[in-house]
Amino acid sequence: MTWEKKYRLGILWQDFQHEQLINHIETMANAKEKGMEKIEFYETMHFLERYIKEHFALEAQYMKQHNYPKMLEHLKEHKIFIDDYRQFKSNCIYEDAKSPKELMMKLSKWVMKHIMKIDKELADFLIEKKTI
Repeated sequence: MTWEKKYRLGILWQDFQHEQLINHIETMANAKEKGMEKIEFYETMHFLERYIKEHFALEAQYMKQHNYPKMLEHLKEHKIFIDDYRQFKSNCIYEDAKSPKELMMKLSKWVMKHIMKIDKELADFLIEKKTI
């Protein structure tokens, strides 16, 4: 997965953070060829810890500040991702061999489902309200 213009939603901070996420997915995908799969896997896990805290908090702040009508639905999606991530993280201890590939697949699906639909709706709302 490579960052492309089609992933841009029109909100600078959101696009920047999404691009970072996609770049981590791409780096992890290329790491196996370089024999760096485990290193990149753990770096991506570390990145996700920060991403979950910072990105989700920033989105929640904007949704609350601008009375986003789909806020609860959006936050529910974040909670599902956090719960899935925590479960995945705990499973990594026991199923280490398939972890990098599985994480890549999960993140790729997240980008397609959440960013391109749920976050797009939020971005459109913020742009329409001229809050950005």
